[in-house]
Amino acid sequence: MDAAYMPPLDKRIYAEWENISRACALLWARALDLSRYDDLSIMGAAVICANIYNGIENILKQIAKEYGCLPAGEGWHADLLESLHTKGIISNDLAIGLKGWLSFRHFIRHSYGIDINKELLGAALNKAPGLIRLFKQEMDLLLGGLHGTFTSLPDISTLPNATP
Repeated sequence: MDAAYMPPLDKRIYAEWENISRACALLWARALDLSRYDDLSIMGAAVICANIYNGIENILKQIAKEYGCLPAGEGWHADLLESLHTKGIISNDLAIGLKGWLSFRHFIRHSYGIDINKELLGAALNKAPGLIRLFKQEMDLLLGGLHGTFTSLPDISTLPNATP
């Protein structure tokens, strides 16, 4: 394969979505009764939850590159959400929800695992399924408009019925 070859946007998104789906399956494979989790399980679940955000952000970066609006600089993570919202690529609800998840991911990335508490993780896990569904819905609409032959991203059957 040519080193300069870049698969089409929808193929890159499908690949990333597959990883998100696998992480969701792992995270929500068992009932999330956090009161029964030990510290190591809390840390593991928090890292997986943060990884799911990373996957969503990777998709958004690919879209921003496609639209020529990928921000740079120290605050690029938050700027990415703002840029895509300003361009009408993602909704205000999704931008706000993802900004909260970004804060959670930032905390997980820059803290000691022992600082993660069940309330913080529980709040993130309650909001994540609704945000993932909203993200999927918006990506299906966006990509369906860009590529007439685009097939919807597969549903993630392991998501619990929580709301953002």
